[in-house]
Amino acid sequence: MARRKDARSFHLNAEGIERVLGPLETEIMHIFWENGELSIREVRDLLLVKREISFNTVMTIIHRLAEKGLLQKKDRNKSSPYIPTKTKESFLAEISHDVTSVLIKDFGKFAVSQFVDILHEVDPSLLRELEKRIEKYK
Repeated sequence: MARRKDARSFHLNAEGIERVLGPLETEIMHIFWENGELSIREVRDLLLVKREISFNTVMTIIHRLAEKGLLQKKDRNKSSPYIPTKTKESFLAEISHDVTSVLIKDFGKFAVSQFVDILHEVDPSLLRELEKRIEKYK
């Protein structure tokens, strides 16, 4: 059964997707999101442009991403290529949902208050987007 990567492994000191995936996992997922269907060897070849990396390391990371439910083999053939199970956008939406859910469940009104304050500080247009979403649920 695939493990789901969620808010339980959210790293505040990292950035972007690396908050929930390791740096090499993130790099490999970006390769899949940009290219779609790839074999382990093809992923390794793309990584070799930037750094020296062993086939076994790439294979281990791809298998780990498959265990997390982010990649799957195209078919049951041993040499079958892998494909992403979700788009980058759907992955980001899922992680955002999980993190927000955990914060609201654990910290309630404090999390909501901070969320609104941060929206105002970072991008007031997002605050307007929040207002629209709230109206939708009224």
